[in-house]
Amino acid sequence: MRTKNQTMNRLFFCILLALPTALLAQQPYMTGLKFNDEAYESVPLKSKLVSKDRNELPTRADLTSYVPSVGDQGREGTCTGFATAYYMRTILENRQRNVTTTSEKDKAIFSPSFIYNAIKDPQDQQCQGGSMIENALSYLKENGVPRLADVPYPSCITNADRRLDPASKIAGYSRLFSIEDPVEVKIDATKKALSEGNPVVIGMRFVKSLSRPEPRTGLWTPARTEQPEGGHAMCVVGYDDAKYGGAFRIVNSWGTRYGDNGYLWAKYDDYAYYVRNGFEAFALPKSNPPVSEVTLSASLEFQLTTGETVPVRQSVVSKGSGIGDDGGGGVEKMVTYALRDPQTSGTKYKFFANVGKQSYLYVIGTDLSNKMTTLFPYNASLSPIIGANTRVMLPSETKHFFLDQNRGTDFWLFLFSDKELPIETLIQRMGQSQGTFSDRIMTVFGADLVDYRKINYRTDQVGFERKGNPKGSIVPVLVSLQHN
Repeated sequence: MRTKNQTMNRLFFCILLALPTALLAQQPYMTGLKFNDEAYESVPLKSKLVSKDRNELPTRADLTSYVPSVGDQGREGTCTGFATAYYMRTILENRQRNVTTTSEKDKAIFSPSFIYNAIKDPQDQQCQGGSMIENALSYLKENGVPRLADVPYPSCITNADRRLDPASKIAGYSRLFSIEDPVEVKIDATKKALSEGNPVVIGMRFVKSLSRPEPRTGLWTPARTEQPEGGHAMCVVGYDDAKYGGAFRIVNSWGTRYGDNGYLWAKYDDYAYYVRNGFEAFALPKSNPPVSEVTLSASLEFQLTTGETVPVRQSVVSKGSGIGDDGGGGVEKMVTYALRDPQTSGTKYKFFANVGKQSYLYVIGTDLSNKMTTLFPYNASLSPIIGANTRVMLPSETKHFFLDQNRGTDFWLFLFSDKELPIETLIQRMGQSQGTFSDRIMTVFGADLVDYRKINYRTDQVGFERKGNPKGSIVPVLVSLQHN
């Protein structure tokens, strides 16, 4: 027999159990992003846009023609799966293949359920707990993702073991800005990524007004007095300096009845205020590009910190590395450049890398003592991947390189690579190898170097073009200087 108090306690307990479901039903849309500031700031940061290049950015960019049909996450907390796999990864593929018809674009859609299931908390049986963008991007880089046709949505299950297509991976990803960066840094970094042709995955503080953009225009007009209620992941697919005084176009995962057929516009200042996380992901290189297509290109400039350009010899020298085959015949060769004039100890430099096609970039410095130094990226917090049509100042606008007191011949080795390299391990191997600097380069990187005869090294400046897909993934640019 129950007492009145026992009955009331049981009723109160039932009401408490029902509250989350009731509150869930009151929310018009689901979100599902988990913020982790430490994890975000540990993602390597993309090199910042050179200040004087800000005005060179296009006034607009639009990837909408590569976006698949707008998806709807429904009542699951899978926004991260949609922002990364469904949108970002699919857009990268459609753009690389130049697919713009809706039926063909939708065939390429990658599964948001699979990514969510792969990274969610094992206790999250209802797919309500949310997930982190960092984990989704890491999984895409290391493993890849199946198509939506293979793992439909929703599929809140434990992923079955399956062999994923290596071509479904991403080449890498970078953090575009820090959480506390100024407004202009967040805006410029996002615009730069979009101008390269890459969508931007964002983590935004969710406020209620985000659920109610203008229905015809999709313009979102938040009030700064709104209290954030968790986070939401979305995908930025364009910007327009002339739209609403400057705004980003964002595709959401709340169906076509939301905003402007599933899209919203966020004014630049509102974007910078509410967006905490921003990521740029990069597609793998084409597997079989036309032989006439430029697939890797770059040029280099060297300046003193006073702004003067350091002259380089106009002629390109083919240099024997001393590496022969077992029969003693044949000599591997490497193309080198040289600074025209001797340089003095203490001289300070800036390097400018003008990268035409997406590339990983590493810079190694050494002298006749064979002590190797990683000049770029100079610490693990910097991303070595550089987007297409990008001018990078090395080491940064606030730092410089300088010559030490060890006189003799110095070398700067620039490695432009299709893939990420374990650069510190490779430098260690170079230090343990024998022979000249060129010998060491060939010993450690030889199998991955593109044959110099397959590279069009420039004679009017330090630079090159590689066409098609010759054997090897690394183009070396070696620069020597006489250090007095």
